[in-house]
Amino acid sequence: MRLLIDGNSYLNAALLGGTDHDYGYKVQTEDGKQVQVNGAEYGVDKFWDKVVADLEHFGAAPRQVILTWDGKNAKARRRAYLPNYKLGRDKIDEVNVELNKAREAITQMALDLGMTVMQQKGMEADDVIGYLCKTLPGRKVVCTVDGDLSVLFDVATDTHVWRLGELNQQPYGPFPHKFITLYKSLVGDSSDKIPGATGFGDTKFVDMIRIFGVECLESMQDLILTGKLTSLREDIDDLLKAAAAPGATKEHSKDLKALAAGLQKVIDCKDQVALSWRCAELHVDKVNTLEGPLEIQAGMVKVWSSLAPERRVDALRRSYATNTLVHAGNYEEVKAKLAARFAESPFITADIETSSTDESDEWVEALNRALEKDGEDRLDALGHELTGGSITFGPNTQHTIYMTVDHLETDEHRNITLDQFREVLELIPHEKMHTVIHNRSFEFGVLYRHFGQAWKDNGWGGFVPNAIDTAIGASYQNENLPRGLKERSATHLGYKQTTYEEVTTRRGRVGTLTGGRVKSVYPVEIVPAVTKPNPKSTEAKPLKDIVVTPAVTEDWEERQYKMKELTAAHVLGYGCDDTMCTAALHTFFQLVMEIENTWNVYLEVEQRPQYLTSLANFQGVKISMAKLKEMERKDDERYAQGWATLRAFLLKHGWEGTVCPEFEGSLEPSDVKLAAGILLPDGEFSTRARKHNAMAAALREQFPDNDVASVLANYVESDNVEGVNQLVREHFTGEPQIKFNSPKQMQNLFYNVMGMTPRGFNALTEKQRDIPEMAAAFRKLRLIKDGKLTMSDLTKEERDILISKASTDDDLVEFSLARDPLTDENREALKAYQAVRSVMTRRSLFYKTYKAIPHWRTGRIHSNMNQCQAVTRRYSSSGPNLQQLPKLGEGSEFRGIVQPHKPTAVVVSCDFSGQELRLMAHLSKDENLTSCYVGDNKKDVHSLTAAASSKWLWDGEMSYETFVQRRKSDDKAIADKAEELRKDSKIVNFGTNYDMQAPALAIKLKVEDEVAQQFIDAKDAAMPGIGIWKDEVRKKVEEIGYASTLLGARRHLEEVLRSDNHWERSKAGRQGPNFEIQGSGAEQSKLSMGEMWDQGLFTGRYDAEFIAPIHDECVASVDAADRDHAVNFIREFHACMAQPYGGMTIPVVSSISIGPDFKHQIECGDEFDEAKIRAALAEIFDKEEVAA
Repeated sequence: MRLLIDGNSYLNAALLGGTDHDYGYKVQTEDGKQVQVNGAEYGVDKFWDKVVADLEHFGAAPRQVILTWDGKNAKARRRAYLPNYKLGRDKIDEVNVELNKAREAITQMALDLGMTVMQQKGMEADDVIGYLCKTLPGRKVVCTVDGDLSVLFDVATDTHVWRLGELNQQPYGPFPHKFITLYKSLVGDSSDKIPGATGFGDTKFVDMIRIFGVECLESMQDLILTGKLTSLREDIDDLLKAAAAPGATKEHSKDLKALAAGLQKVIDCKDQVALSWRCAELHVDKVNTLEGPLEIQAGMVKVWSSLAPERRVDALRRSYATNTLVHAGNYEEVKAKLAARFAESPFITADIETSSTDESDEWVEALNRALEKDGEDRLDALGHELTGGSITFGPNTQHTIYMTVDHLETDEHRNITLDQFREVLELIPHEKMHTVIHNRSFEFGVLYRHFGQAWKDNGWGGFVPNAIDTAIGASYQNENLPRGLKERSATHLGYKQTTYEEVTTRRGRVGTLTGGRVKSVYPVEIVPAVTKPNPKSTEAKPLKDIVVTPAVTEDWEERQYKMKELTAAHVLGYGCDDTMCTAALHTFFQLVMEIENTWNVYLEVEQRPQYLTSLANFQGVKISMAKLKEMERKDDERYAQGWATLRAFLLKHGWEGTVCPEFEGSLEPSDVKLAAGILLPDGEFSTRARKHNAMAAALREQFPDNDVASVLANYVESDNVEGVNQLVREHFTGEPQIKFNSPKQMQNLFYNVMGMTPRGFNALTEKQRDIPEMAAAFRKLRLIKDGKLTMSDLTKEERDILISKASTDDDLVEFSLARDPLTDENREALKAYQAVRSVMTRRSLFYKTYKAIPHWRTGRIHSNMNQCQAVTRRYSSSGPNLQQLPKLGEGSEFRGIVQPHKPTAVVVSCDFSGQELRLMAHLSKDENLTSCYVGDNKKDVHSLTAAASSKWLWDGEMSYETFVQRRKSDDKAIADKAEELRKDSKIVNFGTNYDMQAPALAIKLKVEDEVAQQFIDAKDAAMPGIGIWKDEVRKKVEEIGYASTLLGARRHLEEVLRSDNHWERSKAGRQGPNFEIQGSGAEQSKLSMGEMWDQGLFTGRYDAEFIAPIHDECVASVDAADRDHAVNFIREFHACMAQPYGGMTIPVVSSISIGPDFKHQIECGDEFDEAKIRAALAEIFDKEEVAA
């Protein structure tokens, strides 16, 4: 249940009713009247008296309250229809001052109690309440003083109106509540200055019902809405005929004539009636729109003692937050009360504090060293022990306990046992409520390791039952913001949380602290320095004071402690903070999701797959280090060969580092940068300074611990050219100093040395657009693209400008090799560059990572599946990123290191077949695209585009059937040509699905822009429904501000659409259709994984382990020692993937493959075929050569 409080009506009644004898005063108005002005404090007290009474009457908690206020210029919309709307109800200035003070105070007090506060600019609170009644599910009680909102009473939507101590009272007469708007549009409302039909009063309205019945009200309402009130003339004629009919009594005849006269007044005032309707109705369609967003302030229950007395509501003291430390001394007493307290709660929030083991610290340190990420924080769930944990509960989520398990003990606070901690968690009635955790993957891992065995039969695989994650909820509320608890608390709650660093860090004089880890030592000034003004200082050129006596300092240190090294009392506030914030955010996120009708989607799609990925993360993935080492050996050979060729090329062309420079005269910035490049190869020196002392300071700052940099800085500072020359000669190796990650070096290598033609360019910044020379160069570039100029028409300066913005992407290298007239030497050097770079990439992504990352406890890799980190809510992964395991190309060999979980097992992959194209077919309803997936003679989607493009790219237009015949031709040349066109068409189909334009597509296809555009035109001609659908989505997004998946989850694009920047706004046109495909695909994958969890495929029914979702496929390992066991598992695994989704009219298809590892997979088709599965298993296990 939610209480929707009409804040303005309650506050007006509170402040304007009665006399304030404490803070009130009299004011004389301009017309000489004495007006009582009650103080804001008086209004606040009376307001809360009313709200407290409502809460008690309905047995509600403050968190169930939504307090609504009129927004700024709330009456303007209705005054546009009727200028006199509510005229005369505006208060004198003194009253308005008190009202505003009271409203501000009440708002803050409401937020401190966990209430939600809403308003919208240009809208009245009534409109907002009407919108909430329309959108929110469940029981809603509107609390108001005004009778207008009685119109909202509706049994069907479980909406009720509480007014003046009565529920669902009808204040306007004996007719259904829903016709109150009609009543006011005909009869009028003098208090709101709504005129209605002049002369058609309350009596006529009642007579109309008496004579025509209640049914007439529906008809009258329709006539107003359709602008057909003049048709009432027929009813008037019928009334007058009935009045004159024989047998009509005098009294009855009089009533009929009076009603006829009244209806004539309605006709005469039809325009006024229509305007009255617009003012009397609730403008729910204008609430929470792209043009008018709803302003929602989320409340957070605060601790009573933390609030100033004037910010407390005394009568609701029991609703404020309490924090209790649970320790061995009070455990039994607290535990005895918890079951009842948990049962009163709408949900439970939980969080844990942990401490890393020494083994974990060593592993993390070694991993960071290997990955060259010293000091990076890594949460090792397998290497952390439980130190304590908090739970927030209660009807207002106002109670929080923090249980100490392994903190530094004191005489007062002894730790409880792990079993006692578990027993408290088991008191939660999980079947009735959710346990809410922020970023639960870490908590899941730690608690599963501690309690998984004890909970193995709890119906949730041994994990915390029925848990949901506010980090994922944050994505549904607004996927464009960071999901972190502290960021969201600051954004939505206006609350700054204490950080882990702050609570675990202590400072003191060196020698006064013990334990922990020293982070830094720094001087603290004890006695200030004595200084005197510098006599050379002037106002134009101020100089620092001269130090007469130096300051006296002493060394202090900063130490960081593990949680177990701190007392529970020390971390109590911090420990409780997370679950208190999580409770407040969950309330807010759920409210927003219910308004947007995505709450059930969130539960259905997101909850269960997180259990599956948490289990997979805990179990880890087995990898073959032997295969990894062999691949690394081969790549080392490739690198050596490639580098030998590239090195020779660079030496021949005098590349930086191959010719020892000799500097002359005074040192220039370019000289210093060149010298630094030779002397400091691991870091690129950058500075805009020109003065020698400034350049020296920059060197010291950028390379603080480098002795060579220090010597160089000294030489630069004194402009010692010979010293720099000598230093460079001593360190000069003659080896090429090439930095592959330096755009400037790569631009120089590609476009000046190797002769590549610049094609792709990075966008100009705002500043660069204002540089005349740069703007002119890019204007010429447009003329070159239009065929009006050639690259030879550029001046050297213009070419240099373009090269400075030229892209160095790998696709452009491929394009150049295919299309540019390179010399043989340059071509071989460019291929060598590709080989070197590809090996370097694999070293960074795979060798370095996968050699270091197997966990010390298991020897496996434990990748984190990030469920909603992407705005499309597709999975990403980290630690390591399994999504980077390529399916095609030479890098696909890395899939081979992923092994089944035991020697007799196989790796199984089920991959959605054409997932995105099938979704596109369903959404666009394009006939040709649909024909590729439905019907007896299914077409090939890529051949459709190929056939359509043939009229431009080949000799002439051909039909789809003809093109297919060519693909099957016995003439190999014809078949190969057709296959090549189909391959290019596949790139076109996938690229253009996400609005890839001709220049980018041309680079992918290695063709000119004009040819790429012809491909795009062919695709559009072959499947015109796709473009029509995209335009419809763009139009819808521009109107409502969001795009939706098939199940209704949203991609929020409102902020982009409200941008003043045209480029920013245009993003929504691309992101909308993209999300409807990608977001739906993400849902489809997660629902399949949820079904796997529900079916218990990995929790005991089979000897199987889930590996990961990787793009459109799900990967698992199953024991195949018993072939029937493996076959049955694969049948169910595939069925989960191929289940229907979202009412799709296109069949969902998933291919099956199995193999001895993730690389070497035997394709078994798109349908489950037991014979093929058994044959593949036999091929894997029964053939000696395969086993060898």
